[in-house]
Amino acid sequence: MAAGSTMATMWKFTADFMIPPALVLTVLIMLPLPMTVRKGLILFTRRVLFFEVLGGFKLVHFMQAVTLFSFIATSLNTYRLNQESTVDDKMTPNMKTSQLAKKWREERNFWIAVVAFLSWAFVGRCYAMLVELVGLKEQIKALTAEGKQQQQRLSQQRHQLEEQQAMLQEVGRGSVPPPVSTEASAPPLPEQDRAQKKSL
Repeated sequence: MAAGSTMATMWKFTADFMIPPALVLTVLIMLPLPMTVRKGLILFTRRVLFFEVLGGFKLVHFMQAVTLFSFIATSLNTYRLNQESTVDDKMTPNMKTSQLAKKWREERNFWIAVVAFLSWAFVGRCYAMLVELVGLKEQIKALTAEGKQQQQRLSQQRHQLEEQQAMLQEVGRGSVPPPVSTEASAPPLPEQDRAQKKSL
């Protein structure tokens, strides 16, 4: 009787105090909130999940271990009761009720353990994915801002190059001299100059 009361208290504690925090954190993480509010929720969730308990163990790891152990234990008990419990027609109604009550109670505990373990495993995984998502969004935002700055610098450089090309074209048009005849302006060669002096 005492063992049954202890087990009932344990499963009541699991259902009342181990499942609700994981479900609440999961709902808060999955809400479509603005990025600033979501960052605050990430910080709050981190403080809760990574709260140190029992000699340095994180709360999320401790809960996952406890709920996994409960899930394995109740799975074995449920399997054992399903193999052993047989309802015979020779049993009295009270005996049948007692036999079925044990089976149903163990199945109830099995599903409580399943929900508890999946809740803590799910909230841990959702938290990790949310942190990764926020980090990727921050990287995309930074890369987008950097790309815009580079685009502005390239636009300014292209504008400067266009201005320089226009100035060079204007300078080139105004500085080209008209064509001059090479025969009229060519100085006499030294040999021709000497021959003219001798003829004189």
